[in-house]
Amino acid sequence: CEIDPRLYPQGEEGKIKQLIAEQNHVRPNQVVVSAGGDQVIEILFSLLQPGDSVTAVTPTFSMYSRTALQRGLQYREASLEPKFSLNIDKTLETVKESSILVICNPNNPTGNQFPRENILKLVKGFSGLVLVDEAYQEYSRYSLVDKTAKYENLVVLRTFSKAYGLAGLRLGYYMTNENLASTIRERYTMPYPVPNI
Repeated sequence: CEIDPRLYPQGEEGKIKQLIAEQNHVRPNQVVVSAGGDQVIEILFSLLQPGDSVTAVTPTFSMYSRTALQRGLQYREASLEPKFSLNIDKTLETVKESSILVICNPNNPTGNQFPRENILKLVKGFSGLVLVDEAYQEYSRYSLVDKTAKYENLVVLRTFSKAYGLAGLRLGYYMTNENLASTIRERYTMPYPVPNI
C-alpha cells in the first residue's frame, strides 16, 4: 500500500475501524480511533467541566491524574485492598461524587486482572462513565468489549503500543455503544485523528 504524505488521509481510518470491529466482534460505528490511548483519556476527560471529578482505582497509570489536573478536574483515588483486590462497595462509595470512574484492567502497575463480575458490578452501580483501560488486554483472560453495546456508560480503551509494539505510531482506539461513539466522534474528535500511515 502506497502512502503519499502530501495528502490528507483518504479513508484509512474507516478501513482500520472495520478491521478493529471485526477482530473485536463489534460494529464499526462502536469504534473510535485516536492518537494513542493517552488521547482517548484526554477526549473523555474533556467531556467534563473544570471542578468535576474523576476517580481512578489505584495504584494505576499516571496519565489519569495528570490529564485530570491539566483539565482542572478533581482527581480522587479508590485504593485497592491488600493483595490488590477490588472492594466494590468502597469503590462505589468513593466514586459517587465523580463523573468518570477509571479502571485499568489488567492493572498497570500491579499486573492483576480484576474478576469480570466485579467490573460489571461497578458499571451497573455507577451512574457516570466507566472507562476500562484494556491497554494490556492481549495478556489477560477476558475483555469487556462484548458488553459495550449493552451498557450506555461503558467505554473500553485499547492501544497498539503494547502487544503490537507500535508505540511510535501513536495509534489507539476505544469501543463503546454507537450513540456515545457518534457523539464523541462528532463533537470532540478532530477530523483526522490519526495520520494516514
